[in-house]
Amino acid sequence: MTDDKDKRDGKLIKHEGSGLTQTSEKTEKIKLEGADLFSALLIINTTSDIIQDTNQRLSELQYIRQDNVNTPPFEVGYITYVIQEKYRKMVDKYNTSSYMRTKLYLMELVLYLEEIERHYWQIEHLANMLHEIENKYAVPYGFGSPYNDAVTKQHFSINYPTMR
Repeated sequence: MTDDKDKRDGKLIKHEGSGLTQTSEKTEKIKLEGADLFSALLIINTTSDIIQDTNQRLSELQYIRQDNVNTPPFEVGYITYVIQEKYRKMVDKYNTSSYMRTKLYLMELVLYLEEIERHYWQIEHLANMLHEIENKYAVPYGFGSPYNDAVTKQHFSINYPTMR
């Protein structure tokens, strides 16, 4: 960025590099003392602890995610979750439209039905994607077949190559 200056709200804002520095004609320093200083330090330390704890938890979860992200069980579970959420939204919109049928105009009901239909087609598309996972990982049996614990343990104990 170039060094250009803008005048906004009586303050002079100078753009330098990627940061913004604000200066004004009146520069006032706020000095905290006593209980105010203690409160400010307590808030800053608490915020810092929360951020560090969150970063630590995220880094621990990252290893689990990296190990499981490109495996058939993860992809099936993810698509199943998305299907459940879409279905929940579809049922919620249907219940809302049927409950408020007498209070809504006809066009509003048509819009509700259109949204419900859109969710239906998205759910159908996601359900069809489950078959693509079978093809992608060459699963030796279909996801619609009965569960066989011995075959499942043997097949999913294989380390799948990551697909990037």
